[in-house]
Amino acid sequence: MAVRTVTVALPWLMAETDAAAELRITRVKALDERTLVAVVTYMLAKYPETFPAMLDDALSTISPKAEG
Repeated sequence: MAVRTVTVALPWLMAETDAAAELRITRVKALDERTLVAVVTYMLAKYPETFPAMLDDALSTISPKAEG
């Protein structure tokens, strides 16, 4: 029996493009505060092993943690 390899292009695994990034930024900017909190809460619940560290890294880039 021959083995055949099938390649599937999944949107979240495809290379990032400038157009996709710009679209994503535009969509995030359009969210009101309540919806943005809901999205972050969803991501924290959905990806508890990876998202908290990514969120901390992003927040530290924007507003570094207070020393002391």
